[in-house]
Amino acid sequence: MPWLQQLLFRIRDLTHRDKLERELAEELSFHLEMETADRAARGLPPEDARRAAALDFGGVEKIKEDCRDQYGLRWLETVGLDLRHAARGLRRSPGFTIAALLTLSLGIGANTAIFSVVNAVLLRPLPFSDPDRLTRIFGTTQQNPHAWTSPLNFADLAAQQKSFTGLAALSEARGTLAGVDEAEQIEGWSVSANFFTLLGVRPDLGRSFTSGDDRPGGECVLVLSHALWQRRFGGQPGAVGRAVALDDSRCTVVGIAPAAFDFPIGAAFWKPLQLDPSAESRGSNHLALIARLGPGATRSRSQADLDRIARDLARAYPDPNAGRGFVAVPLREQIVGEVRPALLVLAGAVGLVLLIACGNVANLLLARSAARRGEVAIRAAVGAARARIVRQLLTESLLLALLAGAAGLLLGAWGARLLAVWGPQGIPRLHEVSLDGRVLSFTLLASLATVALFGLAPAFQGARPDLNHVLKEANRGTQGSRSHLRLRGLVIVAELALTVTLMVGSGLLMKSFLLLVRVHPGFEPARLLTMDVSLPPWRYDRPRSAELYADLLARVGHLPGVISAAAGMSQPVLGANHWGATLAPEGAPTPAAVADLNVAINPVTPDYFRTLGIPLLAGRAFTDGDAAGAPAAAIISRKVARLFFPGTDPVGKRIRLDIDLGPDVPQTRVIAGVVGDVHQEGLALEDAPAVYLPHRQVPYPKMSLLVRTAGDPLALGGAVQAVVRDLGGREIPVGTVTTMEELLSGSVGRPRFYTALTALFAGLALFLAAVGVYGVLAWSVSQRLHEIGVRMALGAGRWSVESLIVRQAMAPALLGLILGLGAALALSRTLSTLLYGVAPTDPWVYALVSCLLLAVVLLASHLPARQATQVDLTRSLRCE
Repeated sequence: MPWLQQLLFRIRDLTHRDKLERELAEELSFHLEMETADRAARGLPPEDARRAAALDFGGVEKIKEDCRDQYGLRWLETVGLDLRHAARGLRRSPGFTIAALLTLSLGIGANTAIFSVVNAVLLRPLPFSDPDRLTRIFGTTQQNPHAWTSPLNFADLAAQQKSFTGLAALSEARGTLAGVDEAEQIEGWSVSANFFTLLGVRPDLGRSFTSGDDRPGGECVLVLSHALWQRRFGGQPGAVGRAVALDDSRCTVVGIAPAAFDFPIGAAFWKPLQLDPSAESRGSNHLALIARLGPGATRSRSQADLDRIARDLARAYPDPNAGRGFVAVPLREQIVGEVRPALLVLAGAVGLVLLIACGNVANLLLARSAARRGEVAIRAAVGAARARIVRQLLTESLLLALLAGAAGLLLGAWGARLLAVWGPQGIPRLHEVSLDGRVLSFTLLASLATVALFGLAPAFQGARPDLNHVLKEANRGTQGSRSHLRLRGLVIVAELALTVTLMVGSGLLMKSFLLLVRVHPGFEPARLLTMDVSLPPWRYDRPRSAELYADLLARVGHLPGVISAAAGMSQPVLGANHWGATLAPEGAPTPAAVADLNVAINPVTPDYFRTLGIPLLAGRAFTDGDAAGAPAAAIISRKVARLFFPGTDPVGKRIRLDIDLGPDVPQTRVIAGVVGDVHQEGLALEDAPAVYLPHRQVPYPKMSLLVRTAGDPLALGGAVQAVVRDLGGREIPVGTVTTMEELLSGSVGRPRFYTALTALFAGLALFLAAVGVYGVLAWSVSQRLHEIGVRMALGAGRWSVESLIVRQAMAPALLGLILGLGAALALSRTLSTLLYGVAPTDPWVYALVSCLLLAVVLLASHLPARQATQVDLTRSLRCE
């Protein structure tokens, strides 16, 4: 921006004025010496030559003036004079200065804090090489547009594609890290050997993977995340080359990832994906794919390439690939696309707060300019040009905005750190929030923009006083010109309209959040303790896993204060760790609508339903008799019963699960019972269909322990951990001990975060609007004391005067309310993706916001109205 560069150059020159003065003197001496030498060469004596040179240039003073204009010193002197005059003016009005600074700094600070989040999450480039060329490739089915891919389909895709320079596959790889202090369950990923090369990421220490690392049966090597390296290895360089145990494998640490690298989000380690095509099924979809667009390739061309390959695979392998396709999504969109609407809504909300703050300051400046009409009129009378007066008034606004910007930057830095700490874990890259050059530029531009928003209109209004009117009204208060009154009224209407728009959006989000947290999860979360337990698979095979969990639950169940204890492979609501499979009833056709429906498969212990409080609707629960060798049993949720067995009793019927449950574990099972539905994937999503299997028949080493207590669950956390340690020693990692209520609270962390911030901004906007209404009316009353005194002297009662003042406030309030409701109706649909159970046009929210705004305006106008009725008649009637 050339104008900004010129301004910065001028400011730089102002700080180097002494240097410019010296350069001016040197330039002046040079001109005089050259002209004097020229005349002396013609035969003039030295003194005459010097005098003639000065006269030809119009005299020494003219030379000085020309040089001053050339070097910009005249401009610098004028700016310096304006700044000094503006600073004196602000010091003479401390109340105005403090109020304006507080209002603007709050608005700029809030915008800086939110923009720092938007910058880190949405604007800052991903920490990869040429990140805009990176793509996430999803499989697609009729039920799931973002499905994963099988290894065999991945191999064919990599061989047949013509649009990408490379493809990499990823698979989840949770494991137990041992050999470094206490064992710990960590989340990681198995990745193709070209994973880091494809992303353009180089480790801080050591190396990444090579082509030989991903061969089946090869050596286990690890790249650790920077956070895990710091936490478990103390950040020591010697960690590279160290051997550690990951599950039953002995692995060597070969590299440490950069601190900024967090992909996939939350990964603690990466290891090579060692695929054996001969052992894979084309229907086993457990790979995520990323790719880099080749030179000249476009996204539309790459999508056409993927569609061609999907058609070829469907023809070649119709059973697993019928109806399946591929879709390419930009990697940035896949990472941050889910949170973009909410962050943009927050940015818009905080922008409205800044506009309202600017409206308040504009009204303060209009009131101040009305009070300074005499000063401005005298300056105009003695010859000051209007442009000169406008520049002086704008300089005051600029100085005020820059001071507010500096204070807002400090508030924004503090607010950004608070958001990074307080924000939920579900927002990607939130830990990267910081004040960089883009944030500093935004704060500077926001400060300068406020000058245009609150300074221009008051400056132009104040720069054209009516001298005759000013002198006529010199001895008594007036409200100012009609244009002043109209402008102040329009500002108040705009403030109230913006406030209503923001309040409606906040009200919709608040109602949505209240409805969300009132959703019954399908079980009773109160007094329920939970922790993850992971048995090392190399030490505990399937039978031993079942025995240890049975022993563990028996011991925990005998602890004082424990009502019951159970374990399940996955925890409800969190939507993690359960298997997925298709289901088919035996002896009856599968309804076409659910033929490809994935149901959640969850191995559980016998007391699982009683411990969680899930109601048993039909049949029986699991017992200790549902062990290995007993008839294969299953319990289905009510939704499975409704979808697959409509109008019939499913108990006793047989179902087949399309999933490999392990060696000698039957896939066909008899339905033993029906239980209530549980929200498996989150409170905002509908109940997921689920099938529960007895843990003794389908042993699994990594389970979530659930303990129902009579008192405070956390008080028993240490005792339960001690039982686990006593049974398995320190090599059994135990996850975070927490309560189910805390997990439920964390599952709604993102909507709580968005709702709290919008409510904060709406409350701040309402407060600023109320202050604006009060300030305008209070100033108006102070200027109408003479009129009010005359009215009361002629017999007007207190109620009449109060109603007059209140009506003056309610007229713009009603207009602002109407405009704000219209804007809210037009904009609230942008919130539809963030709402749960609430329509964007919910009439109760709009009615409540209208009543609240009118009540606040009524209260803000009542205070100056009461002050008007308590005026001293003798003082108010004294005039001329």
